[in-house]
Amino acid sequence: MFPWEQGSHSDGMKYKKIFKWELFAGVSVVLLINFILLNLFVSAIFKNVLDREINGRLKVISETLAMELPAQAFMLIPEDAGTVYYDSVMKVLKKTADAWSMNITLTDTKGRVCISTVPGFKLLDNYLAGFDSTHSVTFFENGRPVKVYMTPYMLDGLASGNIIMELRGEALSAFDSVKKLQTVIMAVLFTFALLITLSFSFMMTKRIDDTVTAMENISTGKSDSVRVSGIDEFAMLQNQLNGMVNKLKETEETRYREIQIVAMGLAHEIKNPAAAIYSLAELLKRRHGGSDETSDKILSEVSRLNSITEKFIHFAREKNVSRETVTVGELMEPLVTRYGLLRIEPGWPAKSRISVDSVLLERAFGNIIKNAYEAGAKNVSMKLCLENGTLSASISDDAGLIPADIAKKIFIPFFTTKSGGMGIGLAITRNIIEKHGGSIRYSPQDGKNRFEIKIPV
Repeated sequence: MFPWEQGSHSDGMKYKKIFKWELFAGVSVVLLINFILLNLFVSAIFKNVLDREINGRLKVISETLAMELPAQAFMLIPEDAGTVYYDSVMKVLKKTADAWSMNITLTDTKGRVCISTVPGFKLLDNYLAGFDSTHSVTFFENGRPVKVYMTPYMLDGLASGNIIMELRGEALSAFDSVKKLQTVIMAVLFTFALLITLSFSFMMTKRIDDTVTAMENISTGKSDSVRVSGIDEFAMLQNQLNGMVNKLKETEETRYREIQIVAMGLAHEIKNPAAAIYSLAELLKRRHGGSDETSDKILSEVSRLNSITEKFIHFAREKNVSRETVTVGELMEPLVTRYGLLRIEPGWPAKSRISVDSVLLERAFGNIIKNAYEAGAKNVSMKLCLENGTLSASISDDAGLIPADIAKKIFIPFFTTKSGGMGIGLAITRNIIEKHGGSIRYSPQDGKNRFEIKIPV
């Protein structure tokens, strides 16, 4: 049994799925950040292009308006409203403002409002009014674009004041249109990028999925290697896994053979002296008229020693599987007879025909059932099913659960926690099942011990 056979195969699948979505989430976050930065960059480019175009138009309008305005217009104050001169200047401003859908304000060089088409207009940044150069700014107010353009009114090379033009609404509809179009394009591109990322994460993790599945198949005996795909580092990892699996198999087989050799040698070393002791004890008993307590104890202990020796020899002898066609019912009949309390769950395929070594397989099942009763189980049950050419057997009992640290060692030859036990019953069971090309693992469930066995039949 390989080290991973005791673990839960579902854990591997869970981690695999997590990695797939973690990879997708990680790349998606990077994409999102890049798209936000790209969106800001594109916005800045479009804004600059539109700004230049609008600024060029406003420059022409301001120059035309400057030719229509007298220098005295920048000496007006709001209190002059209603005078003939104030109204004549306002008429010029409104004519231009209405023609271009804008608001126009005149200020002096200190930023004081002289006259405006917007009642109550105030210049927020008065210091800008002292500059002899043109300034413009575009911003969004409540989600709507606003353009403010300020240019000095020059007379004989000196600034007499400032013309401030403010565009809103339809005049800046291009900004809205570009912003909406940009949002749609970015959304479509981001969605497309997410789909590519999702496909990428699935493609990247597919080889991991296949490798995990292959390792599970190896642990259950359905396969003996991982299929190597590609020529990159991951392919090298798959190849290394195959090497590790082969080395583990060789190590397991070598260790098992070595133990068998030791067991056989030990059995023979014990058997010959034991036979001599048994014969001498019988002679001693006859000399005492056929009744001697000491001789009886010697004979009893030697018989027990012979029984242990026979178990060693049986474990040490390699037996090839001799398959024969039997029904599942015929395979189970001796076990049901021997263990009368054994319960086989309804629905088992009693009449289905399978190709197995019934003698060896009966012994493999019997070892598990016998251990369960010896451990104090009151109820032992078996669940059998035949699917896709594989016989699945699950043996459960209500004896005390095997501690996790001990469960890892129960299939190791000569490991036992029972007083007087040999520790070879489950080792023999595993050997028989693996010789059938199957697998066995201990997997407790619902507070009960459970052994799961799968055998290709």
